[in-house]
Amino acid sequence: MTGHLLRVGDLTAVELAEVLAAAAAIKADRANAARALRGEALACYLAAPAPWRRVLVAAVARRLGMAAVMLHAEEVEELRRDPAGDTPRVLSGFAAALVIGTLEQRALREVAERATVPVVNVGSDEHDPCQALADMLTLRERLGELSGRVVAYVGAADCNVAHSLMAAAALAGMEVRVAAPAERRPVAEIRLEADAFAELHGGAVVFVEDAAQAVTGADAVYTAAWPEELRAAHPRRSPLWPYHVDPPLMRRAKPSAVFLHPLPARRGEEVSASVLEGKQSVVWEQAANRLPAVQALMAHLLRGP
Repeated sequence: MTGHLLRVGDLTAVELAEVLAAAAAIKADRANAARALRGEALACYLAAPAPWRRVLVAAVARRLGMAAVMLHAEEVEELRRDPAGDTPRVLSGFAAALVIGTLEQRALREVAERATVPVVNVGSDEHDPCQALADMLTLRERLGELSGRVVAYVGAADCNVAHSLMAAAALAGMEVRVAAPAERRPVAEIRLEADAFAELHGGAVVFVEDAAQAVTGADAVYTAAWPEELRAAHPRRSPLWPYHVDPPLMRRAKPSAVFLHPLPARRGEEVSASVLEGKQSVVWEQAANRLPAVQALMAHLLRGP
């Protein structure tokens, strides 16, 4: 791989499988996997972080024996204004890796070009590869072998979560069915990359406009919160209402199908409360799986497989 994780495509299919296997091993024997990088530091730029992101990075660092140094909002803004400046190179002399969240993908690439240590993206405007690792770990635990399985994503698909899910599932040899309005599909570059991964690894990426068509017979159903510009005073007035995941839609999937969501969720909008809290929902496992997934990733980047 490149040494950085800016997008799922920075991993090969073999590396993806190795990281998922390592994450599963960490869950099975947490004590044996801890303190692997004792004394190292993580420099963390988390602009306007969600509380879970800050806790996640700190917990991963602690488990690996590292110190997570959280940089302040004004320091994050300085990096955003001058991503190709001297700061990434200077920090590379102090820290074993740079963990960056909510920076534009363009700026993230410029930071990675200057840094001499791994740069890990925990959420940009275009990609969220760490979320995808947690998604794949959850599906691996629930479905077993991923190759040949079907995951249906419904809703606006021109977002970082959908982009990374498509790439990761395609790398794993899965069939990805994306149900989204034509104007809310990923740009051509994202679609072509996922298609290439799918062709190489025996998967498929299919785009449709009808949610029922995508979900029918699927092993997993995935959605995410609607973009602010597509929300409405009443959810039924949103152009994304046809992609609302409710029990009738879930019944079109396999009886053993699971439901995923990156959280936070807006109950009654993209998903009904009965689905989110129902027996098929694995969203809480999915959220918890960010920790072993990112821990395994950091160990892979900094120690090698």
